[in-house]
Amino acid sequence: MLGKHHTLAFRWTLYDRAGLVMHVLYDGRPFQPVLFLKRGRDVFRLKLFARPDSDLPLPLPSPYALLVFQSFNAKEKIAVIDLKIKTGGRSEINDVKGK
Repeated sequence: MLGKHHTLAFRWTLYDRAGLVMHVLYDGRPFQPVLFLKRGRDVFRLKLFARPDSDLPLPLPSPYALLVFQSFNAKEKIAVIDLKIKTGGRSEINDVKGK
């Protein structure tokens, strides 16, 4: 049985004053975080979807994605961003594009 498909796309457009301006689109909802290399300001957290109510004694946390700004090479204009997804259960990621 297949679940609902969700679309997450992201790119960066500007690096200025040590801040990386991102454009994030998740299921048609736009976000524009600015990430810095400084710890605590290097991560954008995005709640993916709410878990349905269940009869479990301890509810499972909602899945989320983290975009983590790792480094920036100013000479080559290359940003390194890690995508981490926490599901708390089974999930499947298809059609991953990019570098």
